[in-house]
Amino acid sequence: MRKLAMLLVILSGSVMAYPKGEQGKMHMWCEQNWEKCKEYRLEALKIREKYIPKERECVEKANTFQDMRSCMMDVREQMRREFYQLRKKMLMEVSPQP
Repeated sequence: MRKLAMLLVILSGSVMAYPKGEQGKMHMWCEQNWEKCKEYRLEALKIREKYIPKERECVEKANTFQDMRSCMMDVREQMRREFYQLRKKMLMEVSPQP
């Protein structure tokens, strides 16, 4: 069960970090700027790894499913904010404003 939960967290994190509309731009940019792309990918992994213990804590401490769910919502919202900032930073480099 924990492995399934972790897999879902990792998959949802990667979807949040790289929305479909921006994947084409990012793919081309990554091919041209591998070192910078690598930095962003590693940063995204660090964000995901940072929240795994917090999610585990939510599951372990919860007495009911609803307790766990409300705790996870808070954790995921924080994670989404960090991914948003990372995406914003990356997109500024992908398509810089004149």
